[in-house]
Amino acid sequence: MRIPRRRHTMGGLLPRAISREGIELEQHVREGRFQQQLAVAAGLAALLSGLEALYSHYKNNFTYRKLQWSPILLTPLMMAAGIGTVSSRAAARTVLPVASVLCLLDGSIGSFFHLRGVWRRPGGLKLPLYNTIYGPPVFAPLLFAASGFMGVLASLLRRSR
Repeated sequence: MRIPRRRHTMGGLLPRAISREGIELEQHVREGRFQQQLAVAAGLAALLSGLEALYSHYKNNFTYRKLQWSPILLTPLMMAAGIGTVSSRAAARTVLPVASVLCLLDGSIGSFFHLRGVWRRPGGLKLPLYNTIYGPPVFAPLLFAASGFMGVLASLLRRSR
């Protein structure tokens, strides 16, 4: 008797048996429920990252640039787009991609400014470890960009009917 080989999906990266309570990941993606879950995760990630940006930029009194307000202003838009995707198909097609791309761009620009802030600290690149620890957080804007990336991926997925 021949034992059938286990099927793999998504290019062989994820085993077919990945499941939660018997519902397979492939089924979630195929039926469109994964888009809603990923969009909500992107909205919640933007909320947490935006709250962190609010706290960090508030500590510095928003002194350096008006651009420091951008993650705080984009956070409610991304939250509304991510959570609105659950109930509205139109939000998934229009608002979510726009908000996600804006968050992705804002996080990319913010990571440039944070790296530049580390470089401009006293000692510059001669004290890289010290300036990275005590300078602006280098990876914080990338977390905000990651929430935008998740939103872009969610907007490209199939929607359930």
